[in-house]
Amino acid sequence: MSVDVFGRNLKQVEDHGSRVIIPAIGFKLTSEGDFDIDNRRLCQIAAPLDSADAVNFETLNFHIGGLLDSLALKWEKHDISIDQLVKQQRNSSDSFTKEREALDARINELKEQQQLEPTDSVAKQLEEKLVNTINKKIDLIEKSFDTMLDLFKSELSGLLEARAIAFLHEHVGRQSWT
Repeated sequence: MSVDVFGRNLKQVEDHGSRVIIPAIGFKLTSEGDFDIDNRRLCQIAAPLDSADAVNFETLNFHIGGLLDSLALKWEKHDISIDQLVKQQRNSSDSFTKEREALDARINELKEQQQLEPTDSVAKQLEEKLVNTINKKIDLIEKSFDTMLDLFKSELSGLLEARAIAFLHEHVGRQSWT
């Protein structure tokens, strides 16, 4: 609303003789339409006649200053305790980080071992198969050797027997040794 319109509206209210007063927060209107101030006196706050009429700036600052100082001490103690908690959290998070790194390193070691184990188990399986194959071949060779030894013994014993008979025939004479 422009100043001109506002001024015209005030003039129209004065012309009609009706007063429209909107009560302020904390005040009521009397039956005559005046503010009901309940034993309060209106005064100029910048220069009150009596010190009880208004609170001046110095008094307000004096009382508020004490409250602000006590609150500042309280919050300073609170800030110190918060700083201590933050330091503890940082220390615990640092130790947690170190423990996490150690665990990650151990996990990586175990993963590497786990990756090597299949190779080891394959090598063990191959070793077992190789040992079994060699043992079977050794058994076959031993059986073949035993068979050849038996044949050799039988032929050798036959040969020895024939030589012994020949020897005895030559040296002892012709007698039959059957």
